[in-house]
Amino acid sequence: MWQLILATVNLAIAGFSLTLGFVKAHAARGNPDLTLKLTASVLIHCGVIFLLCTPAVYRAVGAAAGSSNLPALIVNSATLLCIGHAHLMTQLWHPARKEPAVLRRTIATWAPVYGIAVLLMTVFYVWADVRGPARPLRYAAAYANTWQVVAFQVVYSVGIVATALVTMRQCRGVVMPGRPDLDQALQQSLRAFATAVALDIANIALTLTAVISAVGTGTHRWDFLAEGAWLATIASGVAASFALARLVFSSRRAERRDFRTMEQLWKVATQLRDANGQLVLAPQPLFWWRNTQVDLLRRLAEIREGERVLSPWWSSAPAEAVAGLADQEADLPVYFDLVAAQAAAVVLHAAHAHRQGLARLPDRTRLTAMPGGRVPEDEERAHLVLVARHLNLPLVLEAAAPSSRRAEATP
Repeated sequence: MWQLILATVNLAIAGFSLTLGFVKAHAARGNPDLTLKLTASVLIHCGVIFLLCTPAVYRAVGAAAGSSNLPALIVNSATLLCIGHAHLMTQLWHPARKEPAVLRRTIATWAPVYGIAVLLMTVFYVWADVRGPARPLRYAAAYANTWQVVAFQVVYSVGIVATALVTMRQCRGVVMPGRPDLDQALQQSLRAFATAVALDIANIALTLTAVISAVGTGTHRWDFLAEGAWLATIASGVAASFALARLVFSSRRAERRDFRTMEQLWKVATQLRDANGQLVLAPQPLFWWRNTQVDLLRRLAEIREGERVLSPWWSSAPAEAVAGLADQEADLPVYFDLVAAQAAAVVLHAAHAHRQGLARLPDRTRLTAMPGGRVPEDEERAHLVLVARHLNLPLVLEAAAPSSRRAEATP
């Protein structure tokens, strides 16, 4: 009964993790975002771990490979690499640690640690050359009479505990760069991740207890602890998958929301009409199965390209009018941002001037850059979403309208 429950739970977690991992891997194709690729990879690693720890799969893989307990080496290596993925993600989410120079130093320091740990486990596993039957979840305890197996477990335990503690310490102060709206989801996910890491350490403690007992007494009466320790790993896998899934789904919801929020700005910036009066770039429906991140990146690029096409009509008048009206306005919305409001007014004025066929502005009166046009790359999406939210603000419409009439009157 225990084996059936174990197999069912393992396969369920493996199926969920692998499915979500391959979905994110598909979304990561051609995307420069390293965090997205790491998320996909860690989910796939997690799925492989739970799949191989299903007793029937464990035995089948061992038999096919000609080494009955080879899955124990694969599982331990994959678990250590999962911690490595999380370690790197906490670097990318930390304002100071994500700087390229700091990131390179961290990778140069820790990559050898993970690599040496995996290499040592491989050496000890091959050196042990255990010929006995497959022992899913009990390998180290069942063969504790072989010192290479004990060394294999010690290397794994030290690697997990050391890297897990460092990763948990780095969870303090992490943020989602350029995405303050996801910070709450990130903090909740980090708490779940911390729980997952603590449960992994509990697994190590129980397994080492079984190994030490077997070495000290020469009996295997406590071997059940090694198998029971997998309950901690199951809980850890659920917590870790939950943590990553929360970020994945929160990010997807935010992408869909931002995509739709920017639709009006996209139309204003790209409504360069052809002879039939149609949009050159026709909007497409946003279905749930589409790669929203690719669509979002395309939309950002098209908005910036549309702004560039409208640059001959970038006037400073709307921006100055927004600043003046904002000083007089006592009831501004909580999301009001002066730079975003100025950008919205400038692009509305330029689009109107272009549609009316007005003459291009002379260089001396034309803006050389759109307000907010030089924001850092990781803040561009948030900035353009904010610009889009300001398009229908009465203050912005009022600032853009007289500028347009003045532009029409200019010979």
